[in-house]
Amino acid sequence: MNIAELNEKEINTILQKLKNATPFESKETIHSRIIAYFLLNQPEFLKQILGKLGYKAKNLQQISVKTEENHIDIMVENKDFVLVIENKYKDRNRENQNTNTTKKEDDRKLGEQLERYENLIMKKEFNTGKQCLFVYLRPFLHRLKNKNWKAFTYKDFLEILKTLNPDGLVNEYKDILEEIYKPQKICITALKEVLNFKEENICVDDQREDINGYSIEIPLNNFNNDYNSFIQFEHFEPVEKRGKVTINLVVNEEYKTVDDKNLLETVSNKLKRKIKSSKQNEYKWVRESVCKNCDFSEEFVRKQIKNSRMIDIIKKELHLSDDRK
Repeated sequence: MNIAELNEKEINTILQKLKNATPFESKETIHSRIIAYFLLNQPEFLKQILGKLGYKAKNLQQISVKTEENHIDIMVENKDFVLVIENKYKDRNRENQNTNTTKKEDDRKLGEQLERYENLIMKKEFNTGKQCLFVYLRPFLHRLKNKNWKAFTYKDFLEILKTLNPDGLVNEYKDILEEIYKPQKICITALKEVLNFKEENICVDDQREDINGYSIEIPLNNFNNDYNSFIQFEHFEPVEKRGKVTINLVVNEEYKTVDDKNLLETVSNKLKRKIKSSKQNEYKWVRESVCKNCDFSEEFVRKQIKNSRMIDIIKKELHLSDDRK
């Protein structure tokens, strides 16, 4: 589809469809068309995305923006450059949940897909002198083996939209994107209040393989460094599915210090729970289940953290106090 053919009224209709969807429902094509509309009609939006790719655009005139062209989600081009955006709003794990494919096989298929699109564009633009740029877009980060592609998140796009002059369409789409990250914001606010940590010392784990939940991590013994031990507040399912919430004390087994080991064993002994391990990533942890099938709100998260035996033990062992604010 040539996005220039869409007018503002049609984009408003598309936005309404998106507003009626849940944050985790796959509306990939709709997102692509809205993003493409902004790329065509908001030059600053396109300019900032190109800047994040290290490309300083001298000419943003006569821009062509298309979606679903040769199976490519979004393609932007003029006489100087071509930008390809592969949009994977819906996570691969959920797409493949009823199949026997492994993560390694999924990664291989993704790599083949990206390479195929890359080769298609490079062949098409051979000898044109155009700069070819490739973006892989997801709600959360994804580690890409293909270095010619740059991983972007919807959060990156959201932050750019916040810098634009607000209008009705921009504001509506910002509100829609904010909903994706609302559970994380709720959790971070509660953790700051209960544990007296600054927000910059609370890490959102955006490297998850899916959008079925989220993970918030707080570094512990080696605070402010590359951390080996952390408290993890984790939600396993989309909020609307009322999933399971847990609080975990996690230690990287390969790099743990004596303090990390002692804290893990102390918490495990006091909770009278066995230390579990993961061969996949060399982590050991003790898990405290907060709830299953629960309503999710800031009040709920704050209450669970305050009532957590694990959090209470960790605070006493590490003497966490107001001086962390």
